[in-house]
Amino acid sequence: MDTVCIISFGNSTKYRLALDGRGGQVEDIRAEVREYLEKKFPALSALSFYDRMTVIPVDGSNEEVYRGYREFDENSVSEIERVLSREVEGYEDVRDLNSNEPWGSETPQV
Repeated sequence: MDTVCIISFGNSTKYRLALDGRGGQVEDIRAEVREYLEKKFPALSALSFYDRMTVIPVDGSNEEVYRGYREFDENSVSEIERVLSREVEGYEDVRDLNSNEPWGSETPQV
């Protein structure tokens, strides 16, 4: 019997995922998302929030409650990557705006 879990990354959409008995699915998904983030944002040291995968097992008796969650499929990773890219870009923008440098992170043209 498959175990059903609700998974998400950062503030991404929550997905319903049926885990088969082999057990490597969750780590494969996490590795794919982390690799994407590391390539797109190599200087970002705070990846631990964005690549942290939340996995919540669903009690079989409550499975009907979770039917409204989107089913994790082949498009889900790219959707998660898009959401996380926006989150990281927003984080970087706020970090730049909060900089105490005289002109932010920009060097003025003289």
